[in-house]
Amino acid sequence: MWNVVLMATTIVATTLLLFLIYRNTHRKEEDRSISLTSLFVRTLDQLKSSAFIVSVSTGRITFCNAFCLRELGFERPDIIGHTVDILEVDGVLLTLRNQFKKLLADNDEFLYFDTLLREKNGGTRAFEVFLQKMQGDDDDQFFVAIMQDITEKKRIEKLQHQLISTVSHELRTPLTSIKGSLGLLDSRDLDKLPEKTKFLIEMARKNSDRLMYLINDILDLERFRHKDVTLNLKDTDLSLVIRESIAAILPYAKQFDITIAYVESMSSVIVRAEAERMLQVLNNLLSNAIKYSPRGSIVHVNTQLVGERIRVNITDEGKGIPESMRESIFQPFSRSIDNDSQIIGTGLGLPISVAIIKAHNGFLSFDSQEGVGTRFYFELPIVSVERRNENLLVTGEENASM
Repeated sequence: MWNVVLMATTIVATTLLLFLIYRNTHRKEEDRSISLTSLFVRTLDQLKSSAFIVSVSTGRITFCNAFCLRELGFERPDIIGHTVDILEVDGVLLTLRNQFKKLLADNDEFLYFDTLLREKNGGTRAFEVFLQKMQGDDDDQFFVAIMQDITEKKRIEKLQHQLISTVSHELRTPLTSIKGSLGLLDSRDLDKLPEKTKFLIEMARKNSDRLMYLINDILDLERFRHKDVTLNLKDTDLSLVIRESIAAILPYAKQFDITIAYVESMSSVIVRAEAERMLQVLNNLLSNAIKYSPRGSIVHVNTQLVGERIRVNITDEGKGIPESMRESIFQPFSRSIDNDSQIIGTGLGLPISVAIIKAHNGFLSFDSQEGVGTRFYFELPIVSVERRNENLLVTGEENASM
């Protein structure tokens, strides 16, 4: 995606610069003058990526570069003068025509998106598209589309998705049976069993639970990546959800001698959300903060209004995230502290949390200072807010006015 954006931006900037230089040095030489549009077209025609131009006023293709013609198998007469309908694939949601309308309606400078286009022989190819609206020499405006073929990438992603789903489901079935058997053993009178046997049963139970969490996390992440998740969005009081998540994770925090301090400045924060997914995000962020905090320290939680959004901050007093890890911290299986065998986790909690918050029209980010601590925070659009007259400190065990 970024390669396409960078390439398109570079082309636009370079073409404009060349035109300005040419115009300033040859302003009086009308016979050698060249329009911005023709210079731009010449640049596009030399690209090793597909590109075409569509007139805004007529909706017809006025230019298609040689690379695009080769990739789709068309000749110039097949394309030039036709609308983009000739390239559209039935049933595709993000069509070129829809994106043209969106660019005009939202008054954005550019869009980038994935779509399917039709080949002349009836086949289809997947493209990553950078689409920009530009002004011509006359009053006409035109759309410029620069595209990268991602057909093979999409094929591999589909195979990966199928493989992960199949393997995960195949693992889940026997694992469920194992957990059931261990549960039966655990429910019986274990006092009669030798200590070593009891230890082995408990260890097997914990490891099977851990493996089930891993499988569920992998499936969750894949579903969000492929937009296979339907959220049950309702007006939800985020303050109550935060309280519930703190109460639920309190026994875990006690294992590490960690105190959770939630400064509640608003008695009610209503957002459109699925409460269970919000609990999942908060549990991921709180458990990470607990795991990476020194014993006896405090994990601070608070909320603040940022425009028309609510921000939830979760701050620890840990080592902080090393500079070398910050770019990859949201990647699957990434760990913020290298080679720390005492910290257990799948490395999937953060990417899943990012996907959940994004699906709620929000975003999740962080800031960190080595040796001081890390703050993870997410923002969501608000429906309504009720402020408190005075802040309330919530620790999960007792409430006290501040």
